[in-house]
Amino acid sequence: MDMPQAICEAGRRGILDAREIGKFTNDNEMSEPFLSGMMARHLHTMLQAPVRTELPYIAILKKLDPGFEITPAIIKKMGGLRADVVIYEKDDGKLIPYAAIENKIFDESCNKKQLAWDLEKAQIVRGVLETRLEIYLGVMICQTTNEELDIRQAELEEALKKKCDCLSDAQMNSNRKWSWRFACLKA
Repeated sequence: MDMPQAICEAGRRGILDAREIGKFTNDNEMSEPFLSGMMARHLHTMLQAPVRTELPYIAILKKLDPGFEITPAIIKKMGGLRADVVIYEKDDGKLIPYAAIENKIFDESCNKKQLAWDLEKAQIVRGVLETRLEIYLGVMICQTTNEELDIRQAELEEALKKKCDCLSDAQMNSNRKWSWRFACLKA
């Protein structure tokens, strides 16, 4: 299973788990950190790799390049930026960050600028890190009152100027009145 497929499946399973654990009226009521935690468990199982959530990108930078000097300019640029999910690999017995995931719930309350910010954040991080860290966007695409799921997916791809690398099958919301799917895009 490649990384986008693993992220899609972990996102789909994570949402279904969150539905059961949180007893949400609607699946999109969970917070993004809650979704990230649910995904982390599934990614760990699927990839047999260590996974962490809400990790500052500066901490990731220090792991990738212990000799990298953290300057005031780097702190200003990246200080508050966090990866929602980080997947590690072992390298000479050390855990090294391999991939970071930025999660979004694209429902009626999420505008396209919020989606673009996560992509922009990934580009800021990539510009500083200049490493092998792969960055992905994981998105719960929700049907809305006025737009069907396929239209929402097209809006997502248009806003990000990228096609989805992987899409889960459409899932019915817990109230059976609308549907959602999980998407993964490589940043």
